[in-house]
Parts: sequence; C-alpha cells; structure tokens
Amino acid sequence: MRQKNGCKAASGGPPADAIWIASKGIAGLGTVWAAADSTGLIRVQLAGGRRGLMSRLGERGAKVDAARFAPLIRRIERMVNGRRPRFRERFHPVGTPFQRRVWRAIASIPWGETRSYAWLARKVGKPKAYRAVAQACGANPLPIIIPCHRVIASDGTIGGFSAGLRLKRRLLMLENISVK
Repeated sequence: MRQKNGCKAASGGPPADAIWIASKGIAGLGTVWAAADSTGLIRVQLAGGRRGLMSRLGERGAKVDAARFAPLIRRIERMVNGRRPRFRERFHPVGTPFQRRVWRAIASIPWGETRSYAWLARKVGKPKAYRAVAQACGANPLPIIIPCHRVIASDGTIGGFSAGLRLKRRLLMLENISVK
C-alpha cells in the first residue's frame, strides 16, 4: 500500500527475523536512530539513544549497518537544511489497528501544515476520541516519516511530542510553521 507521503507501508505484525540499526548525529536534531527488518523501516528514534531503541524493539538481536540507512539519513539531513524530504523507504509501523489508522491519517498532513488532534479524531471516524488519537501520536514509531509533529492542539498550542517539545518546535520551524 502506498501512503500519500510517498512511502510504502507493510501490514501485519512484527516479523521474527533480523533487525538492522544505525545512528547518526544530525545538527538540530541530535542523534537519530533507525531500525529496520526485512519488511522495512520499523522505528526512527529521536530521543533515548541505543538503549531506548533496543528496549522498544524487545528481545530481538540487532546488527549495525550504517549503509542500509544512508539514504534515509540523507533525506533527514536535507529536511534539517530546509528542504522537503521525500521519504521513499518501505516502512512497517507496528501498532494496533486504531493506531495504524491514526498514523495513516497523520501521513496525509501536507508539509508545512498542521492539523489538530480533534481533526485527526474526526478523520479516523472517532470524533470524540481525541485523547486516544493523542496517545496514538505518542506511540508513533516513525516520527518524521509519519509526521506527528504536525499535530497540534485545537487552540493552536503545540500539544505533546514523544521526543520532547523543544524538538517538536524545531521540526515545525523547519517547515515554517509557527504555533502559540
């Protein structure tokens, strides 16, 4: 299935095969960690380091392979330099069916625009579930790829972000988005 943001999404649960990881320090973002398995990209971590990444991946072993992630890292670096990234990586976000619906809706938010948690709740057909939507945003395993930083509170304030509000402000600033 192709997402509106140009990425392909795989479906189903987590596979039991090998995982590859890599990290790179990126000015303005800090160290970005990425993890993939044979189905595609399964996690991008903006905070928490290798230990945080491995705790989220569970007991599965991991092999370091920087070359595997070089195109992704280049796209993220382009974004930090003010250019809209076109993520082409195949990805496999593991979550509940509700979370995956929320993440697909988030992926439809255009570069340089924001939507509210309430808008997102309506978009997934659960207009009163804005808190559940916010929790799904917080559980997003692929921030930047699935741009949950573009989701803000209905009153125009920043809302939350799993990697911290400072980083959310930075990501919004890169897209020329200002919030209260």
